Amino acid sequence: MNHKNTIGWHFPPTNGGQASGFNDAGIEYFTGSPLSSLARETVQNSMDARRSTTSPVCISFELIKLECASDLRFGQLREHLSACIRLSSGNRKAEATLTQAYEALEAPDESLEFLRISDRETTGLKDENWRALVKMQGASIKHDATAGGSFGFGKYAPFAVSPIRTVCYWTCFSDGTERVEKFQGKCILMSHNFAVDGEEVETQGTGFFGYIDDCTELRGTTIPERFRVLDNDNRPIQGTALWIAGVLSKNFSQSEIARSVIENFFWAIQKGHLKVIIEPDDKLAIDELEIDNKTISKWFDALLTSADATQTGRGHQPLDSLREAKMFLDLLRETEPTETLRDRVLGRYRLWIRVDSHLPSKVALIRNTGMLITTKQRRLLRFPGLRDFVAVCVFDSQEGNELLRQMENPQHNQFEPNRLPESDRRLGRLALRRVVNEIRDKIKEHAAPVVEESDHELTELVDLLPDVEAPSPYGGSQGGANNEKAFGVSATIKHRLPRRRIKAGPLVATAQETKGDGDGDGKEAGNYGGKMNQRVSPGPNPSGGSGGDGAGAGGTGPRGGSRGHERIEVSDVRLIQKGSSSNRCILSFTPMATGLARIRLSEAGDSYAIQREDIAAYDQKGNPITLDSISVDSGKRISLEVEGSGLLAPIAWSIVLTRKVAE
Repeated sequence: MNHKNTIGWHFPPTNGGQASGFNDAGIEYFTGSPLSSLARETVQNSMDARRSTTSPVCISFELIKLECASDLRFGQLREHLSACIRLSSGNRKAEATLTQAYEALEAPDESLEFLRISDRETTGLKDENWRALVKMQGASIKHDATAGGSFGFGKYAPFAVSPIRTVCYWTCFSDGTERVEKFQGKCILMSHNFAVDGEEVETQGTGFFGYIDDCTELRGTTIPERFRVLDNDNRPIQGTALWIAGVLSKNFSQSEIARSVIENFFWAIQKGHLKVIIEPDDKLAIDELEIDNKTISKWFDALLTSADATQTGRGHQPLDSLREAKMFLDLLRETEPTETLRDRVLGRYRLWIRVDSHLPSKVALIRNTGMLITTKQRRLLRFPGLRDFVAVCVFDSQEGNELLRQMENPQHNQFEPNRLPESDRRLGRLALRRVVNEIRDKIKEHAAPVVEESDHELTELVDLLPDVEAPSPYGGSQGGANNEKAFGVSATIKHRLPRRRIKAGPLVATAQETKGDGDGDGKEAGNYGGKMNQRVSPGPNPSGGSGGDGAGAGGTGPRGGSRGHERIEVSDVRLIQKGSSSNRCILSFTPMATGLARIRLSEAGDSYAIQREDIAAYDQKGNPITLDSISVDSGKRISLEVEGSGLLAPIAWSIVLTRKVAE
């Protein structure tokens, strides 16, 4: 039968191809926090389609009731839901969800609630962008290289909010002098048996509303009037709108949407690149409808006040991310960049740093779209020994943003070089490493602990202590032969900040080689290393040997392994600086056991060792590896490259090798 001009719902047949079940990976990806994910993903998509650099993208979130059953042929959709319910018998989750959707569409004459998300000052979705959003899986086609998304997962966030798993799309874009409108509905259910032209066939799990023939979209006057976005002159507004079906007002939180927008896009809002319109709910004491650079502080205060009132007495800190976002924004708008830096691959990036007590010691990374990417980037998490600080790094150059975009993980909260194509992997890894190292160095420079010397006069003891030297005529007030203070002159002591001390580990070596061989026997336990051609740091028994070659295995050291782990003895430890970089070394050793081992490196002194948390490791091919899980074989030589954000050479090091104890 020819369905060329027939409008309705169509779930194409599988034709013997792959069928799909109810659990859709794309939807499940966002079910944990559907509203906050929805705000983040949809705002990012609109920002990626920004039409002009002079006008902000405007996005509105609105709950609307529509009597649209006939417009969207919901009677047909209920037939497909009924077929899915019959097939899902025994799957409690699928059956309950599908039954709920069926009942929501049971009264075709009654209105249905929609969440409409519409944007202005965007380009709209032209052919390839429209197809990527509505018809393609695992694909994301963006307008330029600096756009935010790259995995195509974000398009599923609206379906996680819809109890009917149904979303309608509308867009308007310019094609020369004309404006083109498109409209299509999409429903993600499951494969099911359905009668098509009198013959029952197995269908695909995803169906479309539009022209049944080829599942094409509606255009122009065939689009239901109520789903168009028009201006005051009844002309379509260039942009895109999502109509998420079945969103109940009781399940919708404007506060959660507003919070997600502010947490993730505070910099885009502050710069005037983004404006969001949302009607505040009863929980918020604010009379503003817009979130922009003039009202963002009010929204921060209202959200924090409201959430503080509802979270009183709870054992966790659900507002940490919101409070941190406010700290980041205050830092960005109140001060000039602390450092303006440039990388030869990633281009210019600016760094803001504030040092003060009670700050969270976190680094926020923001791409030039204005969206916060992460505060948990690897190797920017721990800063032992530094003062409290907060820092923001903004990559605001066009250069290298395509590389950064490809390094983002699907959650858009981490840069991971291994996600790059193999041809670009090393380039991206080295560029990210350079930038991270530079950020760490600048933070250390500004947040280094202050070593203060202070003078304290011990006047309270002056009447109790004997005279050190009598005043004239027995001695002058300036002191005698030993230049000691005379009686009545206050003594002075100097205070210095103590170093944090822990027991040293078993093997200590530096990356600095010595000239010639020493004559140590290499058998000392504790701080002595095994067989090494590097200088051995002095241990508690210097007479046991000097630097150079030792013949014995490494000692066990005074400190045991952590809970659940046992110490592995090692021998022939070498730590050699690689090239001219004092931040990179080659670590080699021979383990005396087999299994999965964990390596801990600590910066060692005469009687202390401070574990370094900034150490990254790579195999001989340059691939990153974790020091928490390295496969070792007894007697088989291990060699790997280690890198730190700070100096590795010339420094004395303590190396501890452990493996998990079998339960």
